[in-house]
Amino acid sequence: MNKVNCIVVGVFVITLVMSTAGPLVSSMTENKKSEICVKNPCSMGPILEVTTDKLVYNMGQLVTIFLTNVGDETLSGGGPIITIYNAQEEIVYQEATNCWYELEPGEYIEWLPWDQTNQQGQQVSTGKYVAEGFLSGDEENYVDDAIFFISKIGDELDQYQTNYDEYCTAPIGYFPYNTTWNVSIAQSFTPTKEILTRVELYVGKNVTAYIPYVLAIRDNLTGENLTLASVNPDEFMVFPNISWIEFDFDDILISIGETYYVVSYTSKVKDNTYIWGANCSDVYLNGTPYASFDGGETWEIYLDADACFMTYGRDNQPPTTPNIKGQTRGKTGKEYEYTITGLDPDGDELYVIIYWGDNTSSELLGPYDGSYEITMKHAWDEGTYTIKVAARDFFGWGPEGTLEVTMPKNKPPIFNFPLLSWLFERFPNAFPILRYIIVQ
Repeated sequence: MNKVNCIVVGVFVITLVMSTAGPLVSSMTENKKSEICVKNPCSMGPILEVTTDKLVYNMGQLVTIFLTNVGDETLSGGGPIITIYNAQEEIVYQEATNCWYELEPGEYIEWLPWDQTNQQGQQVSTGKYVAEGFLSGDEENYVDDAIFFISKIGDELDQYQTNYDEYCTAPIGYFPYNTTWNVSIAQSFTPTKEILTRVELYVGKNVTAYIPYVLAIRDNLTGENLTLASVNPDEFMVFPNISWIEFDFDDILISIGETYYVVSYTSKVKDNTYIWGANCSDVYLNGTPYASFDGGETWEIYLDADACFMTYGRDNQPPTTPNIKGQTRGKTGKEYEYTITGLDPDGDELYVIIYWGDNTSSELLGPYDGSYEITMKHAWDEGTYTIKVAARDFFGWGPEGTLEVTMPKNKPPIFNFPLLSWLFERFPNAFPILRYIIVQ
């Protein structure tokens, strides 16, 4: 057995073969068929399968649930009852109908869409949910469930591997069967969104874990952290129970199509161990897991496994073109007021730079929370100038807004008669042509 294969057994499979070694180790049992059909295919009978139309929903999106007979005989049942549980296994929605269905193989029931409100009519929070479908039959009841997620507004599920094999787990931190190891686990992924917003991992803990679990994003396994997040141990279920844990961090700009790594680690202290759920098959095609036994100094690759993870992201929309309103023609040396407005479609924090077009310094203003309305005053010498304004979010500059301003040479007054001044004051709307000639 070569070194890589030994490591695969040691990390992703070693917990499968020591059934009595401790709470971090799950037992392996041989799956034996209870019946062998030699001449004729065995009938599966009616089988209920519950699915949803999406795996991840933005907050407020309708959730459609399907109850399908995936067996090979007619499914006869009444009800049905649909129940939705949150991650704490609390019922947030339940509805029943008094209907009887005869579902032939492949036929399904489409449940009325759920609007993500609880029994009190309130929007539920983000996180994991389970939709359970129940049909009561003549001779037996049919029940199945489906997992789905409600995500934050503004980001979408990008890369994921959610196929968990209960016999395939990866320890992180202290490893009781080789106490010299300091185990870190990483999973590579290839994003299709240019901004990474958060990550969820399918993780449990040793009952005695007491130091936070740390997640880092890197573009090189031994490189610097692009971002970092940690979760306290009281947020985790005790293994063999595992749950989805969210690691939220400030959004970071990444490159579509490049390789990045979700790196998990914790302090190597006795009895401080976490368990990352995985699948001992190559089920995620855009990345692969790695393990380090020396705290991240060196890494070994696992070509035939994938950890359970979900990355969320979004594409950046740059700030809008600034709109500049104000005087475009006037007198030299006189201050004129200008109003500049704009926004970021994503609601990102903004900085605004103003270049007046003369020899004065540019002005950098901000930050503004997603939108801005700025009023500034400026005066020019004789000439024609172009005001230029641009806004920048965290990820780059938006398009430039411009406004041309002309300050012609001041003309000396043609007349300076007290009588004319008196007439202009007494009749402000009279003599428009004469007034124009004089003030220009």
